[in-house]
Amino acid sequence: MKGHFRIVFLLVLPVVLTDALLAQTEAYENLEKQWLTDSAKQDFERTYDIVLRVMNSKALSDNEKYDFFRRSIALFENNRFDNDTMLGRTYVFAGLVHYNRDLKSAIDLFKLALKHYKRFYPLNDGRVISVYFHISEKLFLDFQLDKSMEYLDSVILLQKGRELDFNWVRSLNLSARIYAFMGDIGRMQLILQAVEPMFEKLGKDRLEYFINTKAGMYRDLFLPDSALKVLRPILATSKSPFFTYSQIGQAYLGLSNPDSALLYFQKQRSILEAQDLNFDQNEINWLWYNLAQTYLDLNDLLKSQTSIDRITGVEITDRSRINYKALEARILGRLGQLDQAVAICREIDYDFTHDFNQTPFDQARFFITYLKFLSEVYNSTSQQVVGNEIFKLINTADSVLASRRKEIMSPSGRQNYAKFYREFYDQAIKNYGKANISSISGDPVENTIKYMESTKALVLYEEFAEKRAKESLRLNYRERYEDLIYKMHTAPDLDTRLLMSDSIFYWLQQEETASLNSPVETERFRPDFTSYVNEPDVLYLNYFQHEDTTLTVALMGSGRKALVHVEKKEWYYLLKKNLEEIRNYSPGDLDEYNNYDSLLFNYLLPFSGQDIPEKLVIIPDGILAYFPFEVLRNQDGYLLERSSVSYSFSLAMLEQVHRFPQISGRPLIMAPDFDEEVHLSVRGLASSDIKLSALEFNRQEAIDIGTILRHDQLCLAKDATVNNFFNYCSASPVIHIATHAFASEDKDQQAQILFDQDQDLNKVYLGEVFSHKIPANMVVMSACQTAIGRYMPGEGVMSFARAFTGAGSKSVVASLWSVNDESTAKVMSHFYRELKKGETKDEALRHAKLEYIRHADPVYRHPYFWAGFVAIGDMSPILTDYRWIYLTIAGLIILAAVIFLFRRKISDII
Repeated sequence: MKGHFRIVFLLVLPVVLTDALLAQTEAYENLEKQWLTDSAKQDFERTYDIVLRVMNSKALSDNEKYDFFRRSIALFENNRFDNDTMLGRTYVFAGLVHYNRDLKSAIDLFKLALKHYKRFYPLNDGRVISVYFHISEKLFLDFQLDKSMEYLDSVILLQKGRELDFNWVRSLNLSARIYAFMGDIGRMQLILQAVEPMFEKLGKDRLEYFINTKAGMYRDLFLPDSALKVLRPILATSKSPFFTYSQIGQAYLGLSNPDSALLYFQKQRSILEAQDLNFDQNEINWLWYNLAQTYLDLNDLLKSQTSIDRITGVEITDRSRINYKALEARILGRLGQLDQAVAICREIDYDFTHDFNQTPFDQARFFITYLKFLSEVYNSTSQQVVGNEIFKLINTADSVLASRRKEIMSPSGRQNYAKFYREFYDQAIKNYGKANISSISGDPVENTIKYMESTKALVLYEEFAEKRAKESLRLNYRERYEDLIYKMHTAPDLDTRLLMSDSIFYWLQQEETASLNSPVETERFRPDFTSYVNEPDVLYLNYFQHEDTTLTVALMGSGRKALVHVEKKEWYYLLKKNLEEIRNYSPGDLDEYNNYDSLLFNYLLPFSGQDIPEKLVIIPDGILAYFPFEVLRNQDGYLLERSSVSYSFSLAMLEQVHRFPQISGRPLIMAPDFDEEVHLSVRGLASSDIKLSALEFNRQEAIDIGTILRHDQLCLAKDATVNNFFNYCSASPVIHIATHAFASEDKDQQAQILFDQDQDLNKVYLGEVFSHKIPANMVVMSACQTAIGRYMPGEGVMSFARAFTGAGSKSVVASLWSVNDESTAKVMSHFYRELKKGETKDEALRHAKLEYIRHADPVYRHPYFWAGFVAIGDMSPILTDYRWIYLTIAGLIILAAVIFLFRRKISDII
């Protein structure tokens, strides 16, 4: 039966296709005949009716439609037919069907349509606004972003006072797309969050359009998990499954799941082949590109090559074509056709290096792909010419990536960009770490550190500089956004959410006006390496954790300079094991921390048996950001016993915090009461069972520190409030907070500091710290988990330590885990006594920990009790014991008096 069915199907299919083709041909001929008749009679009304029928026809191609519209426009204008609405609308139709063929011509057609519409309709008419939108959208697609925003501004102005409609929300949606293109992910997300309730009000079809464009923005920003999250709810009910399947497939590709991606691209291909739909050639090409990428990831090279060969009709100068060519080079390289592959890469290298119509993210993606490809070729052939090509590309790309980063407006956008282009520097640093590549221009160690610095805390550096430079104490806009968005998402009805949306747009406009009036310029900073190499008794250790968990260590200082690439991944698992043992310790498990591993010591401190200097400055990366190096141990004991250890987010950041002077004033010490267990409510969780124990020693800790410091602003119990914190923090040289805090590596859980057991009314979130100016010389957060948070590649850990640094603080002492209340109080008291003697912060913390270990019960000498706190940033002394100065002055006065009396006595005798 199956065989008979196939025969019947094969016999019937040509007939069906022929009938469809005849029907299409007949439809075109009938319309053509009618158009010729009406145009000959100069019956313009009937000719315009045909224009409408042509636009709504599913049987005609865009080329055929454009032909009708072009001839109709010529007919109307040659005969001076001056009906602005008909002529304007015909121009609109021509622009809609023509923009896939010639974008610039389409823009001109829409501008002519606007001229006619503006003569016939009032400016705030929906049809006029619609044409403004089309011009703006096509200018965006042509990468004319400034002009695109000008037309969008017109839409926003003209829309005021009108009822909510599709023109308004799709224009706002387009503004989000423009910000996404520029990498301004923060503003993009604000607009998307505010626009979503508007799309909901307009119905399910409009909402699906919004979700698909939103997913496209996340895709362009290489945030595939976010794209997949917004697409899943509409998958089962999508009315445009061809595009939804494409988005989902691309998201799975971004998540390195080619099997799932292939499933959705095959569904998309089935729609293409089975349905009589007029798909644009660009959409078809994009499907073949995605299939080629998927087959390449699945190592099915022949299918990958077949797919890429099916792409047609795109000029080499087209942005998409350059992407297609880059993929073709990778396929050829994997097939062993290296010469052809390298030739293609060289062909498009100039375009990606110099064509700034590419997004920063597109350029970074190309450089990543090209460098990975060249590295594969070099590893296969060991050709020196390819090695030279690698380092030429690294230098070129480094300059371009740094330049493009400045174009991204928002901190969140630059963070995402750093996270993305970190892949490039991953490859670059690994290549510099290979000893078998010779003929490298420049110093390998300095170049490696330079590239490491390009992936570390550049946004933090800029925020710190801005907070120290600006006179204003706080930036209100970010606070207002967070508050309004939270209210919008928790509002019980759609109307309230729409009201919150309007407020968000109001504050967006206020922020834009303020930023135009007071721009802040910040440049990327790269350190002077000479000062670090020659600094005596200090060693700077810069780490880079690669995607494959290998490790590169660049060390500099005490007259040394070296580069080590740790190929063995054992260091990673040893460190995780050590960290888990320390964090999860409870008294009674072990008498001491005896499970040290000297192998981890040697991996992380690759000195080759040389003497360990007095001071170590650690610039960590990846998992190392959660680890206290002081606990590293070998046969000679803890590292703590030989060196003081401090940390920095980057060398550039260290230079920055040294640059600004210390402030004077009264220290701020805060210790709220927590007499009973706290059940913490964490925003972002549906339900929470997080429990925080009562604090028995924080009040006494604050009193002891107040006694040591004197002249302090001591806020205990009910005086330890959020209001008092923000009232005093901008003028306090030292801030000490002994309280509860919560942080998590989960991005949906907001980090917070608690100032009261009624935490809903008295807590500070991470974003609120960032939004203030806090130029303290030192902030000590004597609380749990204040140095941990979600790790963001390219920027580091999103912790309270980072937030206070971003707010302008020169140094921070913070915790890496849930610290013990009693041992913390003892370590902190010792710490401030050492500071009072004039010690540097790192030395003071080291002595405090050693003092604690010497006097602690053996059960409580485990690193869990003393190693949790780390010193980050500027280690300069902040307190001095002036008693010796007073005694010296008094002694000199007495000596002077004795000499004076003695001389007087001699004089009397004479």
